[in-house]
Amino acid sequence: VDIDCLLALLRQSLDSNPNLRVIIMSATLQAELFYNYFKEHQPVMLQVPGKLHPVDIHYPMDIAELLQGHLSIDERTRLRMLSGLRNRAPPNVAEAQVLRAPEAAFPRSTPE
Repeated sequence: VDIDCLLALLRQSLDSNPNLRVIIMSATLQAELFYNYFKEHQPVMLQVPGKLHPVDIHYPMDIAELLQGHLSIDERTRLRMLSGLRNRAPPNVAEAQVLRAPEAAFPRSTPE
Protein backbone atom coordinates (compact mmCIF):
# COMPACT_ATOMS: atom_id res chain seq x y z
CA VAL A 1 0.00 0.00 0.00
CA ASP A 2 2.85 2.40 0.83
CA ILE A 3 4.46 2.01 -2.58
CA ASP A 4 1.10 2.61 -4.28
CA CYS A 5 0.66 5.91 -2.44
CA LEU A 6 4.24 6.88 -3.20
CA LEU A 7 3.78 6.20 -6.92
CA ALA A 8 0.57 8.25 -6.99
CA LEU A 9 2.37 11.17 -5.32
CA LEU A 10 5.27 10.75 -7.71
CA ARG A 11 2.97 10.91 -10.74
CA GLN A 12 1.30 14.03 -9.31
CA SER A 13 4.73 15.59 -8.81
CA LEU A 14 5.62 14.87 -12.42
CA ASP A 15 2.43 16.65 -13.50
CA SER A 16 3.32 19.78 -11.57
CA ASN A 17 7.07 19.77 -12.29
CA PRO A 18 7.98 18.80 -15.87
CA ASN A 19 11.73 19.13 -15.12
CA LEU A 20 11.60 16.36 -12.51
CA ARG A 21 13.35 13.16 -13.59
CA VAL A 22 12.67 9.83 -11.94
CA ILE A 23 14.60 6.57 -12.15
CA ILE A 24 12.87 3.39 -11.02
CA MET A 25 15.05 0.28 -10.81
CA SER A 26 14.33 -3.26 -9.79
CA ALA A 27 15.40 -6.77 -10.69
CA THR A 28 11.86 -8.09 -10.27
CA LEU A 29 9.77 -5.15 -11.45
CA GLN A 30 7.06 -5.62 -14.09
CA ALA A 31 8.49 -2.97 -16.40
CA GLU A 32 5.49 -2.69 -18.75
CA LEU A 33 3.14 -2.07 -15.84
CA PHE A 34 5.18 0.90 -14.63
CA TYR A 35 5.80 2.10 -18.18
CA ASN A 36 2.04 2.25 -18.81
CA TYR A 37 1.41 3.94 -15.44
CA PHE A 38 3.78 6.81 -16.34
CA LYS A 39 2.99 6.72 -20.10
CA GLU A 40 1.70 10.31 -20.29
CA HIS A 41 5.12 11.53 -19.09
CA GLN A 42 6.92 9.84 -22.00
CA PRO A 43 9.05 7.42 -19.98
CA VAL A 44 12.16 5.77 -21.34
CA MET A 45 12.60 2.10 -20.54
CA LEU A 46 16.06 0.63 -20.34
CA GLN A 47 16.39 -3.10 -19.81
CA VAL A 48 19.69 -4.63 -18.81
CA PRO A 49 19.80 -8.40 -19.28
CA GLY A 50 21.03 -10.43 -16.37
CA LYS A 51 22.10 -13.96 -15.69
CA LEU A 52 20.23 -16.26 -13.36
CA HIS A 53 22.36 -18.15 -10.90
CA PRO A 54 21.37 -21.43 -9.27
CA VAL A 55 20.08 -21.10 -5.74
CA ASP A 56 20.23 -23.77 -3.07
CA ILE A 57 17.59 -23.55 -0.36
CA HIS A 58 18.57 -24.76 3.11
CA TYR A 59 15.99 -25.00 5.83
CA PRO A 60 16.99 -24.55 9.51
CA MET A 61 16.85 -28.25 10.33
CA ASP A 62 19.01 -29.05 7.28
CA ILE A 63 21.63 -26.61 8.54
CA ALA A 64 21.53 -28.20 11.99
CA GLU A 65 22.12 -31.59 10.38
CA LEU A 66 25.01 -30.22 8.31
CA LEU A 67 26.60 -28.73 11.41
CA GLN A 68 26.19 -31.95 13.40
CA GLY A 69 29.63 -32.89 14.64
CA HIS A 70 31.18 -29.58 13.54
CA LEU A 71 29.54 -27.49 16.21
CA SER A 72 30.27 -28.45 19.77
CA ILE A 73 28.48 -26.65 22.57
CA ASP A 74 29.17 -27.44 26.19
CA GLU A 75 26.21 -28.49 28.32
CA ARG A 76 26.02 -25.22 30.29
CA THR A 77 25.90 -23.08 27.13
CA ARG A 78 23.34 -25.42 25.56
CA LEU A 79 21.05 -25.15 28.59
CA ARG A 80 21.35 -21.34 28.64
CA MET A 81 20.46 -21.14 24.96
CA LEU A 82 17.49 -23.47 25.33
CA SER A 83 16.16 -21.67 28.40
CA GLY A 84 16.47 -18.35 26.56
CA LEU A 85 14.48 -19.75 23.65
CA ARG A 86 11.85 -21.17 26.00
CA ASN A 87 11.43 -17.81 27.73
CA ARG A 88 10.73 -16.12 24.39
CA ALA A 89 7.93 -18.48 23.42
CA PRO A 90 4.67 -16.65 22.74
CA PRO A 91 1.83 -17.40 25.15
CA ASN A 92 -0.69 -20.11 24.24
CA VAL A 93 1.73 -21.93 21.93
CA ALA A 94 1.96 -25.65 22.40
CA GLU A 95 5.17 -26.36 24.29
CA ALA A 96 6.09 -29.30 22.09
CA GLN A 97 6.10 -27.13 18.97
CA VAL A 98 8.28 -24.43 20.48
CA LEU A 99 10.75 -26.52 22.47
CA ARG A 100 11.43 -29.49 20.23
CA ALA A 101 13.05 -27.57 17.39
CA PRO A 102 15.73 -25.81 19.51
CA GLU A 103 16.66 -29.05 21.24
CA ALA A 104 16.96 -30.83 17.92
CA ALA A 105 19.10 -28.02 16.52
CA PHE A 106 21.47 -28.04 19.49
CA PRO A 107 21.82 -31.67 20.54
CA ARG A 108 23.81 -32.76 23.54
CA SER A 109 27.52 -32.98 22.84
CA THR A 110 28.97 -36.42 23.31
CA PRO A 111 32.67 -36.68 24.15
CA GLU A 112 34.70 -38.47 21.50
